[in-house]
Amino acid sequence: MIFVLLDSILTRTVDSNSLKGPEAILKLQQLGFNLGFRSGSAYTKTLPPQQLSDSKMQVSFIAFIWEALFGPETRTFLGNPTIKDIETLFEGAELPLASYKLVMQKDNLLTFYCAFIEGCISGAIDSLGLLGNVTITQVDGPKVMLSVSVAVE
Repeated sequence: MIFVLLDSILTRTVDSNSLKGPEAILKLQQLGFNLGFRSGSAYTKTLPPQQLSDSKMQVSFIAFIWEALFGPETRTFLGNPTIKDIETLFEGAELPLASYKLVMQKDNLLTFYCAFIEGCISGAIDSLGLLGNVTITQVDGPKVMLSVSVAVE
């Protein structure tokens, strides 16, 4: 469902603005982050309170958002994750929307996805009433590193 929505929004954005150059990338990042933030916030409201009260479950929820979008086979934890800091490497030869007929370069699509996931996780963290920082950086080709820091008392 979410990918149908993203396909529709991205197709209209590309068609109406004929995105090109650095301005296009910035617009995609803003669009991705805003969509993600709203999605992450809304999704946490659908979960039972007991699932969100345990701090370890809150952290695992962050990884769950990614898995819900991209599938569990794309996630590999580096070391033992803790509540304070998670570093996770995601890799996938094909991103889910890459098969859609969008007038975009694949790099732009990856840029959009990174911003969307940052927004999604940021929205979830914010909705949980936590303070945190989310960063996604491109490591190599389609591989990206997701770093999430959540402040704890």
